[in-house]
Amino acid sequence: MNLEQALQDWFGYSSFRYDQKEIIESVLNGHDTLAVMPTGSGKSICYLLPSKLTEGLTVVVSPLVSLMEDQVMQLRAEGYKHVAHLSSMLQYEEKKELLKGISRLDVLYLSPEMLQKPEVKSVLGSYKIAMFVIDEAHCISQWGHEFRTDYLKLGTVIRSLGHPVTLALTATATEDVREDIVRQLGMNDPVSFVSTMNRNNIFMEMTFCETEGEKQKALKKAVQEGEGPVIVYCGTRSDTEAYSEFMRYHGTDAHPYHGGMSKEDRLLIQQQFFYDQIQAVCATNAFGMGINKTNIARIIHLHVPSSVEQYIQEIGRAGRDGRQSEVKLFWTDQDVKLPVWMVESEFPEEARMDQLSAFFTESDHQSVDPAVSFIPENQRKMVTHYLKAYGVIDEQNRILPPRKRINDILMDIKKHFQLRQIEKMKQVREMHQLIGEADCIRNGLMNYFSEQPHEKPRYCCSRCQEDRPVIRSEQTVEPNYRNIQINWQDRLYWKLTGEAKFHE
Repeated sequence: MNLEQALQDWFGYSSFRYDQKEIIESVLNGHDTLAVMPTGSGKSICYLLPSKLTEGLTVVVSPLVSLMEDQVMQLRAEGYKHVAHLSSMLQYEEKKELLKGISRLDVLYLSPEMLQKPEVKSVLGSYKIAMFVIDEAHCISQWGHEFRTDYLKLGTVIRSLGHPVTLALTATATEDVREDIVRQLGMNDPVSFVSTMNRNNIFMEMTFCETEGEKQKALKKAVQEGEGPVIVYCGTRSDTEAYSEFMRYHGTDAHPYHGGMSKEDRLLIQQQFFYDQIQAVCATNAFGMGINKTNIARIIHLHVPSSVEQYIQEIGRAGRDGRQSEVKLFWTDQDVKLPVWMVESEFPEEARMDQLSAFFTESDHQSVDPAVSFIPENQRKMVTHYLKAYGVIDEQNRILPPRKRINDILMDIKKHFQLRQIEKMKQVREMHQLIGEADCIRNGLMNYFSEQPHEKPRYCCSRCQEDRPVIRSEQTVEPNYRNIQINWQDRLYWKLTGEAKFHE
């Protein structure tokens, strides 16, 4: 089989990039595979091409609806018709019809939560699954243990499907995270490919600001000095609103983007930004993965990310076209406290766990619901997940007999939460160390990922040199849509209604 010819025939590319060919050969040979590739390196080719060369359905687990929709939209526009996403954006009847016609698909995108629905598991179990892909696989370790616990059930799903060839893809994963991914998925002796996280075309700057006013001045100067689209990452939803208003006041067409907005509003901002209708987006980390816009040359952080991995993911939106780009982080002492508070708020307080223990030992309740109702909503699903995992309650939250070891089990769960909190605090400290140290930022990042320092690029970081790159604006270079013309309004209409309005 000539993979280069297949790549040319299906996707119009004359050669592979990074480890694409080796990864594809690995999955075609039936090996579970873990691949760490830099942002913008074409990870999707590693499962899209095999999906055309094998019989059966390729299932792709993706963390965000926007990411799934963008990928499906682009693939269909390029003539790759047998692909769909199963997400919350679809109406009940649309989901029903999609599952009914699943035999016509080559690739199906869906979330880990959607995979837990009985009707979805039933349909997938009746078809041959050629490959099971986890895109952005670091989410298993980053999110799975806390607020998206369905990620921890993917290993069970894989086994229930007869353990098809499994491919885990990510752009950021330390050795510990890679081991966690393999363990959680139950991968069989996987072949691993680990590329460098280094992006030589990105200049990095980190600047401490004494006051919030000083940070605003730094933002204003940074935006006015450069050209082209810019993403400004903020620590909270209210900050996205405040900073976008600040930027508009000073002449930049900026708009907020965060999880508290409606799906329609988020999609509108996303599409306007993608097609250069607006200049800037002030966003929380909800605007990270899935933003495949090639001409972003500037990323600005106005807060301190909670981990080095999160920082790498977010600056990876820049320079995807290979052009010189820059990323800047402006921070105050107050910004250092926010990620610490966020980690602390992820886990139930010890008093809450003691209340839960008392609930089991002092009463004869049939359901755990009255007890967990006193736990904050953002922690409730995590607590019930672990109660189910330890066999304390069933899927309907009913308490299972016997109850004799309940205190020991709750103590184990409490210890697990404590260890996870310690681990996440360690990640916060490592990010704080990166912004506070005097050495090269690039070397600090590469040391974190256990990479050897490379030869420094012409523009490295603000700690290595005083001169800065000049960032020029470039219009978005659209993918090859053949003879189909799409504007952002038609694209948004398709996303909201499921009906195409493409013009031949």
